[in-house]
Amino acid sequence: MSTKTLTLIIPGLLDMVPHLDKVPDRELPELASFSLLLSRGKFHYFKKSAYYSFLFDYFSVNPQNHEFPAAAAADYFYHFHSLKEYAQSCRENRWVMRADPCFLAPDRDQLVLLESDNIELSYAEALQLIDDINTFFQSFSEENFWRIELSKDESAPLAWFLTSSQPINLSSTPTSMLKGQAIKDFLPTGEDQASWLKLFNEIQMVLHQSEVNVQRRQQGKLPVNSVWFWGAGQYFNPAGLALAQKFSSVYSNDPVVKGLAEYAHLNNYDIPHSPDKLFMVKSTENAVVVMDHLAASVRNADVYGWIDLLKQFEKEWLEVLLKSMREGQLEQLIILTPAGMELKITRRSLKHWWKRIKSYTHFKKIN
Repeated sequence: MSTKTLTLIIPGLLDMVPHLDKVPDRELPELASFSLLLSRGKFHYFKKSAYYSFLFDYFSVNPQNHEFPAAAAADYFYHFHSLKEYAQSCRENRWVMRADPCFLAPDRDQLVLLESDNIELSYAEALQLIDDINTFFQSFSEENFWRIELSKDESAPLAWFLTSSQPINLSSTPTSMLKGQAIKDFLPTGEDQASWLKLFNEIQMVLHQSEVNVQRRQQGKLPVNSVWFWGAGQYFNPAGLALAQKFSSVYSNDPVVKGLAEYAHLNNYDIPHSPDKLFMVKSTENAVVVMDHLAASVRNADVYGWIDLLKQFEKEWLEVLLKSMREGQLEQLIILTPAGMELKITRRSLKHWWKRIKSYTHFKKIN
């Protein structure tokens, strides 16, 4: 099975190259496939944007307000199996944002958000914590305009969503971009900042008193002592999506990306360990793969961590893809990064022997 075009959206893949002068040459791996791509591919530059802003623009989704409703796409993936089921939920006139359960660790005079994976929360615990929050605030007003909901997928106990009948005018940073960082410089902003920050603090008090957390502390487990709001926006009409005009299938482990694909009736799959799997699927004539495994190293300016991950990516993906191009299974490879760079290489340009192959370390002015 041949694939005409494969597009890789990989935040962080090209961003760290200009900073490699901080690493001694003896500690830099060869990375022959990566060097070949950079040497014989063609670069195109465009306006830099945030990760989810880039994705929504690439997927032709125009938000109804200034925020890109990442939570709405993820909510669709977790809660609905069809557009009919979505329509019956009457969500189009509502707003939503993620309310990710997390642990804020005190560090001197600040709070640091730890990776949610460290919490190891069960689905039953998640249900009880959410019920504690909703019950507490509904006791003050029967007309409470918001509530927190849990994913119907019992394998996703950390997928919490706050849905609202009133607009949520809030800009915030995804939890995945804050892991291990102090939250003081990333608190949500916007017209409704004061009211949502107040709720942010009040939810922490409710969680502190929850019997679930009392038991977790007694068992030596991390409690869920906060939620983190992000991805706010209004539910959007899936009829306006144009993904099918660009590509035939989507591969990603990101619920937001999966939700966008579900909206557009596109085949979507988890990212395979090797791209060999892509060529075994009939619907991969024009496929896109979205992976963000390098982004954390870039955010943390971890050059060595980035190098280690790139070595793994070279062996598991780039070597296989270049082999597929040489054997005629793949006609064109496009690599995109939200930092504003596109790298395109074709079977034809791969054979441009007169273009000398330079080490990736020579591309320090790549951006």
